[in-house]
Amino acid sequence: MTLTTYEIIWLRSLLAYMSVYLKDPTPLHKNVIYIARNSVFHEETKHIKTDCHFTRHHLELGIISLPFVPSGL
Repeated sequence: MTLTTYEIIWLRSLLAYMSVYLKDPTPLHKNVIYIARNSVFHEETKHIKTDCHFTRHHLELGIISLPFVPSGL
C-alpha cells in the first residue's frame, strides 16, 4: 500500500510538472483501508512501521482516497 502511495505521489508530481493538475484525490483500492483511516488503533497497530503513517498522512492531505470496496456479491 505504501509503495502504491509513493507511485501515486510521483505520478501526480510528474503530471504537475507537465501542467496537468488533478483536483480530486487518486482512489486507492486496498483491503487494509480501515487501518489507514482510523488513527486510534493502539493495540492492533503499535508495531506497524511508518509505512502506514505515511499512507494515512497522504490520505489526510487529500492526495489519495480509500473508497469502500465490498468483499461479497
